[in-house]
Order: sequence, then C-alpha cells, then structure tokens
Amino acid sequence: MEITELKGGIAKILEKGTREPGAVRYHVPRGDGWEQVTWGQVLERTRRIALYLEREGITKDSKVSVFATTRVEWGYVCPAIEACRGVFVPVYFSSTPDQAHYVIDHGDAEVLFTERALLPRVLLRWRDYGKLRRVVVLDLETHGQLEQLVAATNQTHGLDLAIGEVTGRLTTLDEVYRLGAELEARDPARLEAMIAAVEDTDVAAIIYTSGTTGEPKGVVLTIRNLISSTISWFKVLEHAFPPPGERRDILWLPISHMSGWGIMGQGTMFEYETWLSDPLNLLRILPEVRPTMLLSVPVYWEKMYVIALNASPDPDEQHEKLRALTGGCLTFLLSGGAGLKREVKDFFRAAGIQMIEGYGLTECSPNLTMNRLDDFDFDSVGKPMPGVTLRLAADGEVLAKGENVFSGYYKNAEATAEVFDGDGWFHTGDLGEWTDRGFLRFRGRKKEIIVTAGGKNVSPAGIEARFAGRPLIEHVVLYGDERKYLVALITLDELQVRAYAAQMKIEGTFAELTRDPRVVALVQDQVDAVNRELASYETIKRFEILEGHLSVEAGHLTPSLKLRRARVWVDYRASFDGLYEASPPLPRAGEREAASRRTS
Repeated sequence: MEITELKGGIAKILEKGTREPGAVRYHVPRGDGWEQVTWGQVLERTRRIALYLEREGITKDSKVSVFATTRVEWGYVCPAIEACRGVFVPVYFSSTPDQAHYVIDHGDAEVLFTERALLPRVLLRWRDYGKLRRVVVLDLETHGQLEQLVAATNQTHGLDLAIGEVTGRLTTLDEVYRLGAELEARDPARLEAMIAAVEDTDVAAIIYTSGTTGEPKGVVLTIRNLISSTISWFKVLEHAFPPPGERRDILWLPISHMSGWGIMGQGTMFEYETWLSDPLNLLRILPEVRPTMLLSVPVYWEKMYVIALNASPDPDEQHEKLRALTGGCLTFLLSGGAGLKREVKDFFRAAGIQMIEGYGLTECSPNLTMNRLDDFDFDSVGKPMPGVTLRLAADGEVLAKGENVFSGYYKNAEATAEVFDGDGWFHTGDLGEWTDRGFLRFRGRKKEIIVTAGGKNVSPAGIEARFAGRPLIEHVVLYGDERKYLVALITLDELQVRAYAAQMKIEGTFAELTRDPRVVALVQDQVDAVNRELASYETIKRFEILEGHLSVEAGHLTPSLKLRRARVWVDYRASFDGLYEASPPLPRAGEREAASRRTS
C-alpha cells in the first residue's frame, strides 16, 4: 500500500468491500467459536446504517453517539457516520447515568446507538436530554422487547416513564437494516455519492477526555487530524508490517477510547483480520489467534512476563514460554496507558518480541512520540513522530505542533485558550526532558507535581509506575505536597493476595488479609525495593494499605482505568494526613547510607 492512498475509513470499506467482498475482516465470539464477518458484509451493513442516518437527518456536523461495550457494530456505525459527514461522539461503556448524560447531551447527539444492558442508564436521565431524538438498541430484535425493557427499568428504578413516551424514539438495529435496504433499493449508488462529498476538513469525532483533572472536555478531531496521525504511525512501523493476508490483531480495548478506536480504524486502513475479545479472554485466545500486532496496557505484558519467569529457571525455556503465550507471531507489540518496567521490556526483546512504547494525548490523535524498532531507548517514550514538532517550555512542559493536533475543545473556548499560546503551540500539561540522543523522557503531569516542604519537585506518576508488576501491588498513590516527606496509599491485587494467603496457609477475608503482618511485610519489601532506586526526598516514608480497591464508580479511576490522583487525594485526605500524625519516621536499615550515596 502506498502511503498516499490513505483516505477515510468509509472509502476504504467501499474499496475493499467491492474488490474482495469474501475476505474476512472481523472474527466475533459466538458461543465456543467464532463468527466471521467479511468485508462485503461490513460494506453492506455500513451502507444501510449510513442511508438510515441520512433519512434521520444526519448530515454535515450532526452528532451521533455510541454507548456500548467492545462489539463489532462499532465497525459499521463509525464509518456510516463518516459517510454522512456526521460527527462521532463515543461514550465509555462504564459511564454512570450522569456521566453518559453529560457526554451525550453536551455533545449535542441527535442519534444514539446503545445496547440492552446500558439502555437503563440512558432512561434514568431520559427527560434531561436536549437534542436526542432517536435511540437504536443494537442487541434487541423486536419492538416488544424494547417495551419490556422500558417497563422493567421503570419497576427496578422507580421511574414513571410512559412506555409510548420512550418507545416512540427507540428502534432496533434490525429495523435500521430493513429501512436502509429499502433506501438502497431506491438509490443503489447513494452511498458512493455521499462518500464523494466527504472532505478531510470534516469533523470526524468529538472524543471526551477521561477527566483526570476535572469535567471531561470534548476534543474535536477532523479527518485530516486522524489521517495525519495514521500516516506518521505507518511511516514509523511500515517495515514491521507482515504482508497483506498475514495481518492479525485482537481488538479488546474500549472503542470509546482513542486507543481502541484507533486500532479499529488502523485495522481497516491496513486490512487486518481482527478478533474481538474482552479483557478476561485476551490471554486465553492469544495462542489461538497468533496476532502479528497487539496493543495492550502494561498489566497484561507484566502477567505474561511473570508466567514465563515461573515456567522454568532456564532463560531459553522462559522465552519459549513467552512466545507460546503470545502466539509466536508478533512482529511488534504496543504498550500504552502507563509506564512499563524496564526488565519487562528487556525480557520481551530477549525473546525476540520488540516492545514499542510512545506518548500521546487524545488532543494529538493521539501520538506525539514513539520508539522505533531499530532506534529506541527503553527509558524514554521515543522520538517525535514524523510531521510532529515538539519543544520544551522553560519549566519543562511539552509543547506540540502538527497536522495531528486538534484545534479546540467543543463548546469550551476558555479551556481551548488555556492550552494554546499565541504562537499556536499546544501545551500538553505534561513535563518532559530530552536525552542526549534526542529521546523524550516523561516526567509526569504538570498539575500533579508534588512540591515538598523542602522545595523538591516530585513526579508521583514516575514513582508509582515503578510498582507496576510487583507482588501483591495493585495501585500506589503518592501524597506529600508542602510536607516534609512522602507517604502513600496502597491497594492490593485480590487474586494475588488470596494466592499468597493459600500458599502461606493464612485464613480470613480480603480485608483481614490486607492487615496480616506477613502481607504487610511483603508490601513493605516492595516499598523498600523501590525506595532504593530513588533520591532520599522521593522515598515513601509511610504507607497505608486500603482494605478495598479504587474504582471507576467511586471516581478514583477514569473509564480507561487511569488514576484520578487529585480525586483520591481529596477522598482519602484523612488517611493521608493520618500518616503524618505519628512521630517522624526513622530510616529503615541501610536507607540512610543508600540515600547518601544516591545524592552525593
């Protein structure tokens, strides 16, 4: 494929679906097996949805939302919206009724695609939606089923919605297909005419950020932004692509997130066969699918690393185990969402599997930097992507320019003005530093830097990332702004704790196990190990182990499972402050000498 051939996803579906209609695009889990969806079927279903949306009045700049789990219908709905020159507004499937309402309503969605399990969350705010006039339920087949679901939601949640008031605006995907087929029969070439009118300056999507530091903001991205990012991504990794027909990936991340949506779109652009999965089944199906490319968050690479290490004391057998776990065909893998420990990256590379990490934001479509297969630094987030210009402000903030960078936040001129300066540089809010080889090292979020009482600047994210993959540890949250030393709250991985308890013959509930002296001692060992890698002012002097977990529902994690550190600081303020109430901590054995060596 020539890089100059890249166009929007709908154009690719039309071209491939016409040229090779029988080629397989998706593998969808059905029972114990897989249902194949061909390019021809993708084209047919996309065509019918697009014609239906046009009938519903969706045209240039009209907004359409999707509120659903990772399922194949995203692959039809998103390009259908593009064909209408509409704007895709995704909603995280873990959103609460209020969170979903905020995105759908603030995003001015006129049509919503959702599924049976999530429709009640929409109905709970039904009378508060301003522009929403049609809801398509993806996994119900009849109008009677819609009525039953509305009635059940009324009963369960104590609502008083009249059935007719709701179902008059609801429809099924089967009905959409039926009406779309009728429209196609009347004008078989209508989709081609619609695609011909699409321009790369059209707004493609409004992606609402996870909101780690406040209300979500709608990032406005054009087709040109997305194509620019895809072209640069292709240039960096082109030589690692297997030939057409051998490109396989697994789509398991939320498609409402930039990473999941991007992988689905790139799978379309570069003609991948894509297997759909969920997080629970990802490791199970890897050896079966044998993907040639995979994007994941660090926790899965760390699980594979631990499994391989425990398989044998022999390094060659460990590497063979890792290749078996991944299917043995990965030409490269992508890790994102958080930092990954150096030893994991080194282990994968020793096994012949190259780990690629980068850095980006939704506002940048998303990549700004990436390590290359033949030019990398595992202690960095890579070098700037082709077409991207970066520089560091006086305080180390990363500033960016490029065709991949968005132009502003939807209906939020104030927030837009805050992130663009007079020279057009986008201020990322992240701090970085350059290495002498031109690689960017990430130092953390500017707004979350802890300034100790001694005037030392500490990046909590960088220290917290060092705990990734360590025994029993789930989350570590640092605290210490304007304090003499740092403390932390720690949550534990329940499965690991129970496995350790079984091994040590410790009985009790999970809450009791978190207080067991042997568990606490093991956690202390992990804290001590990390402390030995840090300057004295960065070390964790005290910690508290929480009996529970941080969650999306409590607002401590974003829907994409990123830490909302500021929210944790507020909600657990008493616990953090309590760690300072006792007498000052004494250094553990050898800590004073180690700290002296580190800072001398």
